[in-house]
Amino acid sequence: MSNAEVLIQINHWWARGDVRPELLEKVERAVFPHILEALGERQIVLIQGPRRTGKTSLMFQLIHHLIRSGVDPRRILYASMDDPLLDKSSLFQDIIDLFETTLLGQPLLESSEKLYLFLDEIAHFEGWELMVKRFYDQRYPFKFILSSSSSAFLESRSKESLVGRAIVFHLLPFSFSEYAQLKGKERIRKWREILEPLWTRFFLEGDADRLIKGLREVDREQRLMGREIELILREYLYEGGFPEFLQLRSPLLRSRYFWENVVERVLYHDIPEIFRVEDRELLQRIFIYCVSHSGSIVNIVELGRDFGAPRQTISNYLNYLKSSLLIRPLVRYARTAAGRLRGFKKVYACDSGLMVHLQRLTREQVESRGLWGVLAEIAVLAQLQRYHPHAHIYYYRERDREVDFVIELNGRLIPLEVKYRREVEIPNGLRLFKRRFKTEFEILITKDQLLTSGTVLFVPLRLFLC
Repeated sequence: MSNAEVLIQINHWWARGDVRPELLEKVERAVFPHILEALGERQIVLIQGPRRTGKTSLMFQLIHHLIRSGVDPRRILYASMDDPLLDKSSLFQDIIDLFETTLLGQPLLESSEKLYLFLDEIAHFEGWELMVKRFYDQRYPFKFILSSSSSAFLESRSKESLVGRAIVFHLLPFSFSEYAQLKGKERIRKWREILEPLWTRFFLEGDADRLIKGLREVDREQRLMGREIELILREYLYEGGFPEFLQLRSPLLRSRYFWENVVERVLYHDIPEIFRVEDRELLQRIFIYCVSHSGSIVNIVELGRDFGAPRQTISNYLNYLKSSLLIRPLVRYARTAAGRLRGFKKVYACDSGLMVHLQRLTREQVESRGLWGVLAEIAVLAQLQRYHPHAHIYYYRERDREVDFVIELNGRLIPLEVKYRREVEIPNGLRLFKRRFKTEFEILITKDQLLTSGTVLFVPLRLFLC
């Protein structure tokens, strides 16, 4: 098949007038309205997130919205750069020819209306950043919407070519409110609309009064649900937020999902295609170690000794895994960059479900091994990334005292500790951090306590994740 034939087959809305309903995810992602707003700007839109988190579904939702808003379906093109049927050596020229000869019937530069180009998994197109830059700078009527499962590729390859030309959006697995929406709990989505702007403003400006008022308002409503809200939260921590996995019913398919659709795809295809990986088995062993030891500090020297590999190889492979967005390493907070480099890294899986189901843990095993607290930490870290994707997030450790997360944003430091228990006292780590760095506020994530004690905000997990 020629590229034109493949594209005509993929872009079925040219013939039928809209996206097929089965391709539309029923959960509207929280980032959706922000991307819609960006479609009105000239800049390139980059959607970045781990494999299988719904980037393709989000693109189809955007296409559907554009068509419903009056955009001619023949002015919207979608192509996946990891489609084996597409010949990428001539793809851009074939797209231009298709528009000019079949879809528009006129030269592109004579078009007065915007043409939307949705290019999925763009990292699999060698030299994409130069091609996109050329069309952008020559003011072709293209609006580029790109996606990638590799942060390193976008950061390194596009940094110079696309500086000032692109807006980046991050798509993580489902948040708690998106998970609840999938399960038919629309009330939780409403609470997100109340709390999300308050949390965002708090981290930026330290507006605690409005945040506390909003938390108390939502807390009163949540308590009317009784144990239901806690049960939904537990299910979210156990199942995680990978959209496709959540809609599987077969226990067999669920047990194989993460290995076949996430791990094998990323470790044996995506990463080796971008980086030089000489030992894929070692890469897999490091990945499994990081996921199963989420919330732990990684000593690269000891890991190299245990795995029989050079320290530099371990360090490189950790960076490759970080680029896949499936794990999130944190460096230890210190006042200076040199001090941060000296500390060991702390690692987290990108999603609680990835940690649970990669190890095939039952709920009983999660309970008996005391893992609910770790799963809560994973969920909190992901939510911090949603609130402020560009914030610097660290951990802090001094002797035997530790703070789970330190958020640095807009010149402000906020330490955050997760204690997913009913009765919690202010940990020594938070007290020490406040003394050392004179913080304005500290956050303590609890199971059910909502109160303030001095500058410490005790916040139930269910209110932080909304």
